[in-house]
Parts: sequence; C-alpha cells; structure tokens
Amino acid sequence: MLIYINNIFFFRGQRATLSQQAEIISAKEEDNDEEAYRLAELEKEKKAEVIYANILSEKAAEEEAKKAVDDGSNLIDDTDKDDDEVEYEMWRQRELSRIQRTIQEREDFFKQQEELTHRDQMTEEERNAIEELHLKEAAEKQPKRKWKFLQKYYHKGAFFQGEDEIYERDYSKPTGEDRFDKENLPGVMQKKRWGLKSNTKYTHLVAEDTTRFDDNLFLEGQLQKTKRGRENPKEERRK
Repeated sequence: MLIYINNIFFFRGQRATLSQQAEIISAKEEDNDEEAYRLAELEKEKKAEVIYANILSEKAAEEEAKKAVDDGSNLIDDTDKDDDEVEYEMWRQRELSRIQRTIQEREDFFKQQEELTHRDQMTEEERNAIEELHLKEAAEKQPKRKWKFLQKYYHKGAFFQGEDEIYERDYSKPTGEDRFDKENLPGVMQKKRWGLKSNTKYTHLVAEDTTRFDDNLFLEGQLQKTKRGRENPKEERRK
C-alpha cells in the first residue's frame, strides 16, 4: 500500500512563528477569562436581586402581621356573650364533677392504705385464707369453660384490658374448624394439623406417654448417677 504526501506551500504572510502562535493563544485565553468574569458578575447580580426581593416580601409580611395585631382582627374573641346563665351552669357542673372525682380518689387512696396496714398486721395463715377466698370469688364470677376436643387456644392479651365491648367477648368459644366435634373423627384423623405437611403424630400430651426408658440420654443419665453414687456413697445417701 502506497501513501502519497502532498506538500502545501504557504506564502510569507500566511506563515506564523511560534511567538505569534503564543500571542494568539494568550489573547484567546484573555477573552475567555473576560467572558467568564462577565458571566460570574451577572450571576451575582441575579442572586442579589432574588435576595433583595425576598427581604422586601418578608418585610411586607411583617408589616401586615403588625397591622392585623393592631387592628385586633386575628385575636381570639374573649368577650362575654349574652348567655351568661348557660355558661355559668356548665361551669358549675364541671366544677361539681371535678370535686366529686377528687373526693372519690382521696377516699380510694385512704381505703387502700388502711387495707395495706391491716394486711401487714395479719399472720401468714390469715393472708392465705383471704387469697383463697378471693380466688374462689373470682372463679365463681368467671367459671372455667369446657373446651372442645383439640380446640385452639387464643390469648386475648394481658397488658391492656380496656372497657371497650371487644374486651368483654368470650375468647374461649370455638371458631372456624374448631366448631366441629373432632371426637367423632377416626383415630388417625384426631391429630392437630391433620393432612398438612406440618402435622404431628401426637394428639395431646395427656393421651401420650412421654416416658422413654430406652432413650440413650436417659440411660446415660442413670449411669452417671450410679457412678457418682459409687464414688461418693455418703453424698448419695444424703440425697
């Protein structure tokens, strides 16, 4: 592959020396610096105008607020109305209810202090008798309900018991599939989560014997007890 080089002739007036090229470059740089300075000054002037406009708007808002306060147009209307008797009756009812509440709280406090003082002076047998009586009364108020076979247990919560109607519901009632009597099912189906992958082979602990004498851990524990008894016969007799 051949490459041809074409020589181009420049006249003397078209030729530029190194010094002339440097002068041209410096002149262009000065022009660029001047343009950048001019743009920066314009940006500063725009920012100053925006700040000045904000200051003027804030001053105008402050003056309007001062005028409104001086006029009293934004103040709360605390003037007395014509229905003074109605207002007085409402205040009287509020004050009576407050006094009654204060008296009741004070009586409850003194009653509680008297009960604590009386309880401190009682013997242990008397305290146990009172606690048994309270437990009996609580059981009579809320008798233990009989649960259905394999019924799920739902706890209603112990940290908050408000006066809302939802907290007075009977949470021991069966719901969903627990409404069906599972005692009529075949024995193989009387399991929790029957038919699911997470089912268990046990019905409940009452119906199962969890004692395993052929367990390795149980046998190992018995051997260790026997070994300790042989090494320390006096300590084993004490136990």
